[in-house]
Amino acid sequence: MKYTPVKFVLAVCMAFGLIAGVKYLNTNRTAWKNWNSAYRLYTMSNYAACLPQYEKAWPVLKTDGDYLTNYGKAVATAQELIHKEVKIKSTAIDEIRKEMEKILKKYQD
Repeated sequence: MKYTPVKFVLAVCMAFGLIAGVKYLNTNRTAWKNWNSAYRLYTMSNYAACLPQYEKAWPVLKTDGDYLTNYGKAVATAQELIHKEVKIKSTAIDEIRKEMEKILKKYQD
């Protein structure tokens, strides 16, 4: 079998195409695994842990509508919980401050 320059170039192009295809598939597989992991965490109400997983999948899946919907819901839910926590903590801090003022008033009198 005689190797001609055309066959050699064709073989090299096929090898590079195969390598690029494998890298593309591996990148997509990793992104889908991250999305699956994030979605499982989201369904278990672990919003703080699911957001980094969604972020890892972002570069590959940023044009996928289902992914964007899931990610948006997770972000909105996490923000909602943060606002509730801040409100609860500020209420608790106000109550503690009032109690401390009462105690200080007793000792000052």
